[in-house]
Amino acid sequence: ITLDRGGTTRVDMNVEIDKLSITGNGARLDVLAGRQLNTLIALEQHRGAANVDGALNAREYMLWGGFLTGRGAITTQTLFNVNGVLSAGGLDSVGTMTINGDYVQTTFGDMVVNVRRQGGVITNDFLMVNGGASLAGDVYVAPVNSQSRARFGDIYTVLHGTTVVGNFDDVELIGAGHSLFAESVVRAGGNVDVVVQ
Repeated sequence: ITLDRGGTTRVDMNVEIDKLSITGNGARLDVLAGRQLNTLIALEQHRGAANVDGALNAREYMLWGGFLTGRGAITTQTLFNVNGVLSAGGLDSVGTMTINGDYVQTTFGDMVVNVRRQGGVITNDFLMVNGGASLAGDVYVAPVNSQSRARFGDIYTVLHGTTVVGNFDDVELIGAGHSLFAESVVRAGGNVDVVVQ
């Protein structure tokens, strides 16, 4: 199946197909919470958007481009973020995405981490990788509102992997001005933190 035209394809029942390709700029796949999409061979996303709030199972997920969001679980041997944008939750909301398998982000892949500060409590997007994580590319820290902008000393745990190889190449703080910068730090237990300085 190829999604090459504008519009949203909603998975509102459990579905099994051979292979799925998302190639249209305006194409959108939405796997609803409580529903499951099985692709027996692979899912290749070149453009468009995929939101997984339910379960997606694919032997391999190739994120060549476009946006991948959601609060669900993706079970795959490897999710390759080659030149796409991954944001757990959504592009403007905080959430957790689970990958049951390995996650590889290349130099041209990006991750967006939304941050919410409410009553002194910070929550942020989190990618749980139940497998190995191989990191490169950039991570963008985006506040969901003006009160949630990065502050000196903030620490955001953005990813956990069973093993972590490499690190993000660069951290961009959106809306923080030029007085702050941040770096990503790989911890011994498999957490990856963004530390604001």
